[in-house]
Amino acid sequence: MKKIQYHPFTPWFSIMGHRRDENFSRIQLSYERITRVFKSTHESGPIAPTLTVSDRDGGSAEMFTIAVAVGGGDKRRRYKNWALLIKQISSSWPKQVPSPRFILLGTGDIALDTVRAVREDVACGHVESHVDLPNIAAAAELIKQSSFFIGADGGLMHIAAALGKPGVAIFCQIKPEWRLHSQSTIRTASAERDINSVPIERIASEVIDYCRELLR
Repeated sequence: MKKIQYHPFTPWFSIMGHRRDENFSRIQLSYERITRVFKSTHESGPIAPTLTVSDRDGGSAEMFTIAVAVGGGDKRRRYKNWALLIKQISSSWPKQVPSPRFILLGTGDIALDTVRAVREDVACGHVESHVDLPNIAAAAELIKQSSFFIGADGGLMHIAAALGKPGVAIFCQIKPEWRLHSQSTIRTASAERDINSVPIERIASEVIDYCRELLR
């Protein structure tokens, strides 16, 4: 078999495209490609991704804000129980602090349907929709201004992680350590086969416990 020769400047993400399965760590592979191409001297393992985003409005410091990534193009990572989850988080929120504001982010009909379902239930509390924003940068700005992040494994989760935001991500079929750096501020809840089989109470408990630590 002829060995494939890559040009030294071949992007690591294009090489990753040759791996159709997902049973490997993209973080480790990216690190190894960076080390090889740029002759990096780092030997401590994968470097945590970081992101700097302009802060136009300065956010809402007076209210604890939770950015929620709803919708999702990949059916395996499309969580359907957002309304029930947000309702559970609101009802379990510490009584001694003001209730949080939920910022819904996403694109497409699935996200819009989720927004409608959440808004129909007054028990979900203070909810704002920012679905179908003009670009990913606008979503990144809102995540940066937020106090916390919740979402399924996906692009917005990676933005939150790169911004160093505390949060909880829902995983299915893919091991969290293959997607998130070991020192990530994102905690996880996962299932082996069906993302919607992760108990709502379990995710809500993870969120509430983490937020309690932040609000001390």
